[in-house]
Amino acid sequence: MAFHFEGDEAFLDKLRRVQEAGQSKINTCVRKLAEDIKSDTIELTPVDTGQLREGWKKSRVKQGRCEVYNETHYVRHVEYGHRKRGGKGVVKGRKMLHTAMDNFKDEYPERVAKVIGDILNA
Repeated sequence: MAFHFEGDEAFLDKLRRVQEAGQSKINTCVRKLAEDIKSDTIELTPVDTGQLREGWKKSRVKQGRCEVYNETHYVRHVEYGHRKRGGKGVVKGRKMLHTAMDNFKDEYPERVAKVIGDILNA
């Protein structure tokens, strides 16, 4: 036994459009957010030779995920801090990436809400 409600096709059509548009819009939102975080991180990165600042990259967005990273061999020492040679003191971490991510913490829910609204109105 099957039930058929008037308007089923319109509802199913809307669901198909939401599904098709959804992943693309989510990926676009994540890409823009990652680019903003990367830009902020670059500005917050101290400059000596410029190698660390130039090392910031972002991965491609896949299924709503993206990474901002730096493969410069000493990035962890600058981000988190380290002991000085001979154990004579500590150099505090600069927390460039942490700070950049914190800068967008309040903005993130608004961006996501807008994307969800756009998806549902597709």
